[in-house]
Amino acid sequence: NVNIYELPPKYQNREMLAEAERDRESDNLLWKWKWLGQPHPIMANEPFSTMKTAKAEKSHTFNMGDAFMDPSYLGGDTTALSIAKANGNGGIFVIGYAWKLAWNLCSSDIVKLCNYYNVPKLMYESNNLGDEIAGHYKRNHKMKAKGFYTSDNKKDRIYKSAYFIDRVTFLEDNSIGNKTYMSQMRK
Repeated sequence: NVNIYELPPKYQNREMLAEAERDRESDNLLWKWKWLGQPHPIMANEPFSTMKTAKAEKSHTFNMGDAFMDPSYLGGDTTALSIAKANGNGGIFVIGYAWKLAWNLCSSDIVKLCNYYNVPKLMYESNNLGDEIAGHYKRNHKMKAKGFYTSDNKKDRIYKSAYFIDRVTFLEDNSIGNKTYMSQMRK
């Protein structure tokens, strides 16, 4: 792609510049890709390549919002926990942790993190697991968990969320679980 504004004026016209302005106002990522020639996370098949990060400070993480767990059933995959909080400026902070373990083998760590961040609700992807996770957390940790069945294309959901990446700041705390999470997000 070429930056439209760097082209000689004879190759620019009012209609093209007006379209570029409309794109800039409606979809900043698309505008940067289409008119400035910058990489686009979705078009480049790297949806989170432009993610913003910040060092996790106590002010960021106090009273985080809800948590969502993407469980690994047998441990061959990664169990991930994402905790989000509105940042007051139209965006959100997200801090996450990941384990190369089955969900039940890291449930004590998840409970500790939910308690530390004062998480009011743990949600999880319940595909193929039904109420098994909710029952486990209730029995073993006295914690409520709510499952959500997702039948749509996971990769499609990931790519759709990339359009909002400029509103998200991922927090890093240098723990092993957080480093694993950030590594997974960047892939």
